[in-house]
Amino acid sequence: MRLTQITCASLALAMLATPLAAAHARRTVIVGMSPATDCYRAVTERRQDGNSIDKCTLALTDDFLPRETRAATYINRSVLHLRRHESRLALGDANNAIDLQGALSQDDSARAYFYRASANEDLGNTRAAYEDYRHAAELSPAWTAPRTELARFQVR
Repeated sequence: MRLTQITCASLALAMLATPLAAAHARRTVIVGMSPATDCYRAVTERRQDGNSIDKCTLALTDDFLPRETRAATYINRSVLHLRRHESRLALGDANNAIDLQGALSQDDSARAYFYRASANEDLGNTRAAYEDYRHAAELSPAWTAPRTELARFQVR
């Protein structure tokens, strides 16, 4: 048993040392769905079930999840919480996404501010909602949703 382990370990190291093995490693594609992908699909398929939120949560427990994927997953879980009228949880996830802002594209940053605005509005934080809708509109001028929401407000 010990000899087999040593032989396998030596073989693996030898394979990694060769240029052909390194080239092959760069071409390897992992097939299958990740919890982060499942979370994204739940949002795009307009689901709002607890199992979908669990997939997002599972993705976020992965210590090796890239920052940009982590930020996007927080945004997606925020959307799912909003659909379930869980505004406090949605607000927390939107805040977590915004905290990772360096990992977000400008459009994803706009999404994070937009969903945080929705959560704030649901919670009665009108001023914070207005500011977040405004910020989302500035980040993504071509996206009409933030401007549509801003049109409902009267600034005094």
